Amino acid sequence: MAASLRYLAQQNPEWSFVLVGATSPHAEIGGDNSGAVASSNVHFLEPKSTPEISAYPQHFDVCIMPYQNDDYTKFIYPLKLHEYLATGRPTVGTPIQSLHEFADVVALPMSPRSMVGSNQGGLRPEANTEETRIRRQAVARRYDWELIVLRIAKAIAEAIGKEVFRSAREGPGSNGETKASLASHSSRPLSLCAICSGRREDPHLINANRLKIPS
Repeated sequence: MAASLRYLAQQNPEWSFVLVGATSPHAEIGGDNSGAVASSNVHFLEPKSTPEISAYPQHFDVCIMPYQNDDYTKFIYPLKLHEYLATGRPTVGTPIQSLHEFADVVALPMSPRSMVGSNQGGLRPEANTEETRIRRQAVARRYDWELIVLRIAKAIAEAIGKEVFRSAREGPGSNGETKASLASHSSRPLSLCAICSGRREDPHLINANRLKIPS
């Protein structure tokens, strides 16, 4: 990130680059920020709480993710992406693997030089129309944490339910378990409600407190 940020700052001294949050605790990464810190138009703000940090993107003109495209970033997923899209602001990143599916709402320039052009494009009025803001925010809504947790909970509950009911229909298995013993095991409370944001009333969760097998 530091190399790209340093290039952007040097090429655009009239822009202010604001980074909110803690720097990396890993010396091999954090130590590379020295050149960027030396730029007068790069501002590293101190760590903020989650509620505080989420209030910043709405004041940005362009939200950027200037990652290096390497073996490390090949396996990361920038959660800040959805914070950015939720504001409706233009967003620019590097073409790391996890961002490819968002190419319709995130500009993915191939080099620091082309990133300058993408940032300039994000400052233009046509990048900030009501239509473009709505499109970005619509993507962000699909990744709302409550919806993600609910989808995970439903998938787990449905998978467990199918397996339990299949075992019950088949009767004793190769390990000698009977329907009664399966029912006994399945009546143990499951921790599904803990990952459902308390939505125990959802019928798709079968029963968030217990799974029952018909007698």
